Amino acid sequence: MAGDSRGSKLHVDSDGVRLHETSGVRRSVWLLVVAIALIGVAVMVVVRPLLRRAAFEPAVSLATKDPAGANRETRPNPGAAPPGRSIGITRVVEFEMCGNDGLQARSSFAGQTGTCNCGVMDSALSNCTTYLPKAMQTINQYATTAKVKMVSNLYYPGYDADNKLSWCKDATTGKQVNMQNTFLPYIAKMNYRACNYAAQYGFKCADSFAQFMGADYDSNGDGLVDSDGLKHQAGETESAYVTRITTTLRSTIRDANYHFVSSTTSYDYIQSDNTHPTYYGSATIGLSLFGNGAGSGAPDFTASQIVGGKTPQLNK
Repeated sequence: MAGDSRGSKLHVDSDGVRLHETSGVRRSVWLLVVAIALIGVAVMVVVRPLLRRAAFEPAVSLATKDPAGANRETRPNPGAAPPGRSIGITRVVEFEMCGNDGLQARSSFAGQTGTCNCGVMDSALSNCTTYLPKAMQTINQYATTAKVKMVSNLYYPGYDADNKLSWCKDATTGKQVNMQNTFLPYIAKMNYRACNYAAQYGFKCADSFAQFMGADYDSNGDGLVDSDGLKHQAGETESAYVTRITTTLRSTIRDANYHFVSSTTSYDYIQSDNTHPTYYGSATIGLSLFGNGAGSGAPDFTASQIVGGKTPQLNK
């Protein structure tokens, strides 16, 4: 105490005992706290990336099975570039891209005033065109055991809500534009390219636009169920597809909040946010502190229950 006079006060109690009171915490305590904090930060900076890398990188030694069923250990050539390798046994890969690009572009355009700027949609389409094939190439590189690889194109959430005039005005006509008419060609181009790239890279294309936006009966008397008529057709040009969607069969496109299975019965395929699809089941995957996770469980339906690609819970 004698060597630490910071903020000290002298008191004499009733018995004549001299007391020193000091304020604050000793400097050595503060230094210890700071040192512990710095060590914690250093550990997180150095160790966390190593843990993340260990979580996502496959082991150098890979166990494989020969036709006779015996386990055999194989090691890659140290002098060669590391090949694409599957982590575990991947049977099916399904993915969707471009949805958020489209939603963000729509929100940006909807908030515009003055002269309309379609550059936000052009950028969304450009990003979609760039990264869709890259995603497929990456999946082909790493999911080497997958028997089925599939990409889904986009349905149009808020189709009816977009049937209104914009706040901004067309640079040529000086008039407000219909937002649905503006957005539909962009979605059609994204969807065509998703299915076209799928054919190039060995993927199947799940045509969500046709299944969500077209009725399950022939509403226009052309001899085709509406959802079948809206499907992407192999070998069709992009221009022909966009014309078919935006003009020829435009009258058969309906908001997915009212998916008609007959002329008198419809089901709601979109949640109350008017964006995300309704679904059946409650399976979840837990994420660890480092962002990776995994899960497993029994399927919701057996193979025999799925007929023509449809589960027993569809349209209920």
